[in-house]
Amino acid sequence: SKCPLMVKVLDAVLISQKI
Repeated sequence: SKCPLMVKVLDAVLISQKI
C-alpha cells in the first residue's frame, strides 16, 4: 500500500513545479 502522505507531498511538489 502506498502512503497517502507521500502521495500528497508529491502532488504538492508537482503542482508547485507546474506553476
